[in-house]
Amino acid sequence: MLVQSALYIVLRDLARDQTLRSASPWSTLKFRRFGGDLHKRVISLSTSPNEVYHIHVTSHTTTGIFDVQVYTSSGELLGDFAKVEAALYEQTTLHSTIGSHQSRTTLVSQPGHRVLGAGVAATEEKLHVFQHDDARHRFMLTIPSPGWLVSLEQDAEKSKGGGMRAPMPSLVVDVKVAVGDHIKKGQAVVVLESMKTETVLRAESDATVISVACAKGDMVDEGKELVVLELLEEEKA
Repeated sequence: MLVQSALYIVLRDLARDQTLRSASPWSTLKFRRFGGDLHKRVISLSTSPNEVYHIHVTSHTTTGIFDVQVYTSSGELLGDFAKVEAALYEQTTLHSTIGSHQSRTTLVSQPGHRVLGAGVAATEEKLHVFQHDDARHRFMLTIPSPGWLVSLEQDAEKSKGGGMRAPMPSLVVDVKVAVGDHIKKGQAVVVLESMKTETVLRAESDATVISVACAKGDMVDEGKELVVLELLEEEKA
């Protein structure tokens, strides 16, 4: 189940990369993409709040052949699978061969909306997994929010106004403010997308927009200052 789910994510994202190459940070940020000079991805999947697995997927030069290792959150190797054949059909059906065992798996993605503290919002994807060789085998997995979101939440809680920075290399999907705007606490300021995850940066307090250093369609590096805000006087008091 974990192997098939990780392969599904890799193949799905690779297909999207090929069709959205000009707009996706997955394709333009070389050190994060699957392909080019890097042929390995680590997919994190959660079966419950306390159980997270990290699946290392390495591609072969032959299309559709992968090496897969499954690790626990503590780093214990649970499984090592060499030369796994995998192909995605009809966008949601994965055909795979592990050793001599062939399987057909349907995976249905369900994006959800998760709001963290400090005005940080992100999508959180769930996968519903159906094994065709046994109708009783139905599972639900969650792709956990990346660690940088937690760090972003903590940083935002410590700050009041000032600069809003990109938490990681991202594509600017939308800029919702302009210089001189008076904005309210919780108002969306910038929408970012990275690694197929959308993040909304929101104002921590009522403020005035002092400067905007990004535009829709920009690729921005981690730590890039996107918008500078000045707190209203009553918020500073």
